[in-house]
Amino acid sequence: MLAQLTNVSLSFPDKKVLEDVSLTVYPGDRISLVGENGAGKTSLFRLLKGRLKPDSGEVSFARGVRIGYLQQDLAGVDEDPKRPLMDAALEPFGALILLEKRIELLSVELGDAGVEASGLLEELGGAQERFEVSGGYEFRARTESTLVGLGLPGSLWERKVSELSAGQKVRLALARLLLEEHDLVLFDEPTNHLDVPAREWLEKHLAGMNAAYVVASHDRRFLDAVSNK
Repeated sequence: MLAQLTNVSLSFPDKKVLEDVSLTVYPGDRISLVGENGAGKTSLFRLLKGRLKPDSGEVSFARGVRIGYLQQDLAGVDEDPKRPLMDAALEPFGALILLEKRIELLSVELGDAGVEASGLLEELGGAQERFEVSGGYEFRARTESTLVGLGLPGSLWERKVSELSAGQKVRLALARLLLEEHDLVLFDEPTNHLDVPAREWLEKHLAGMNAAYVVASHDRRFLDAVSNK
């Protein structure tokens, strides 16, 4: 079990959204969530993400579970709008980028080293091994292919986030979510700003994902292609 709702009810001042709802998400699940607008799909996601608390019932999670969430029509990448698109897309690999810079620095220091060369060489070897094991030689290519697949070509990569359209920001948020490490991913209308090639790319990508996911969408063909529950 990754996440579980048990007899959950939730109300807002103007309406009751969920009543006595139970749901369990297991590793490997590919779940489609369908319902009319206002039926409570987004509220259910916010409960699973821990952003809402139910009026009654219980929400529980596996210990240490990592949950990613694509919010409907909200990119969530505006914390530094002056950043280029590519810098924002690479954010999930911040630790790898720091390690990459450390390797470059050690290489320079090694060239100037004298008697301390053996210590630097040992540190450099360890850093290079960690870099390789962590996917350091693939993360930039993965990021580029994900951006292109979602319809964000190289001509946009140096454009500031603030200059992107709303749809492009959502695609960027989706790309970054797919590049992060999660055990469970919640997709709220992920195809809203995708054209046909990008939807087809996303279908293929989801087929190879290790993480479990729940997808809310009005695109029934897309849900049939990516879900099994």
